[in-house]
Amino acid sequence: MNKEIAEGKLEQLKGQIKQLAGEKTGNHSLANSGAADRLHGAARETWGRVKESASHTIRGAVEDHEARINGLRHTVVDTANEMRQAFAEKLDHGPDQQDSHNKV
Repeated sequence: MNKEIAEGKLEQLKGQIKQLAGEKTGNHSLANSGAADRLHGAARETWGRVKESASHTIRGAVEDHEARINGLRHTVVDTANEMRQAFAEKLDHGPDQQDSHNKV
């Protein structure tokens, strides 16, 4: 739970108490202020949930991207190693053996 969610919940609770106190005492201004606080708290909580959801979505996308990059990097490294090994084998056999293979 992020800061926005916690503060929104707290603001809703305080608003509920103010609204109830205003209703019980007949103080419409206090009751209206409490209702406004509840609404503001609900909006703040919702904003916190949106931020939290966006953060999870972005984090997941970054992790997927990093996994794809690592896969490509391994492919490039493996291909480079295979090419290096093939060149080394050709150099080890020398030009005489390559000519005898070409004559057959």
